[in-house]
Amino acid sequence: MKYKHIVVLLGAGTSVAAGIPDFRSKNTGLYNLIDDQEITEKTDVFDIDFFRKNSGPFGRVMRKFLMGDHEPTNAHRFVKKLEEKGILQRVYTQNIDGLEIKAGIDASLVVEAHGNFRSAKCIDCQMPYPIGKYMQKISGG
Repeated sequence: MKYKHIVVLLGAGTSVAAGIPDFRSKNTGLYNLIDDQEITEKTDVFDIDFFRKNSGPFGRVMRKFLMGDHEPTNAHRFVKKLEEKGILQRVYTQNIDGLEIKAGIDASLVVEAHGNFRSAKCIDCQMPYPIGKYMQKISGG
């Protein structure tokens, strides 16, 4: 085998085929889907200072984003095949959807640069917060 050490870099486009919008596509991007009256700049929804003052818009956007049972794409399955061949060294992803893990890729090989929705913690004290409780909170339950 010619290649023995593969590192994969993934971004939002990897999950678009799973029905998860990227951020900036003209008609379907996440920023274009934000119609929250509480924000003036659509990027504010992901700004930590804005979140500290008003977490409502983030919760509403994430509720739309997380509703639905998204499945790994062919790209995720390809990365899993690299792991099965023993040549995958690491996966660096900007995605928070967890589809790499859902595809069966060993979590120790995945670096989720922007976090994930399998765990949560307080942004001030770093104490763990039950992810189920948070998900219930943002889903309106």
